Amino acid sequence: MRRSQSGIVLVVALIMLLMVTLIASVSSNLVQTNLKVVQNIEARAAVRNAARSALQEAIAYGKFTDTINGTPFVSACGSANIKCFDINGDGVVDDIKVTLTDITCLAARLIKNDELDAVNSPQEASCYQTQDVYSLCADAVWQVTATAVDEVTGAQVVITQGVSTRTTRNQISVACS
Repeated sequence: MRRSQSGIVLVVALIMLLMVTLIASVSSNLVQTNLKVVQNIEARAAVRNAARSALQEAIAYGKFTDTINGTPFVSACGSANIKCFDINGDGVVDDIKVTLTDITCLAARLIKNDELDAVNSPQEASCYQTQDVYSLCADAVWQVTATAVDEVTGAQVVITQGVSTRTTRNQISVACS
């Protein structure tokens, strides 16, 4: 007794194989997309951290307002207002470049001589000026903007920070209008 085979098992097996292939393909694409998203998030975080680090260095070094004589960084790369970072440790120091793009004096106040503690503070004593009501120093509020760019991934972040500093009257007359 020979029965004719209709091939239904073959058709079902091919449909199942097609379904498994589609599921594997979709899963692979989903994994690839998730990896790209995570890499972008990590690149953006690295760029943001580099920008913050450069701003903090410029503020701590105290020369970010000195537009005439030099660099706001302990060690700059290329230009005076550019700080480079080697993120991946390959010895190339230009993975991320941070540029101080805008240093603006927002407000300034001249300090009167009678507001200084010239006895206990040598720094304030150097501000004292005998011929005038106002000293040689001033308090200023600055806005500093840093733009960081990852040269490998193209990620870019702009960070703006306010800073209050004591500076000279000469600096104020040049930078603040």
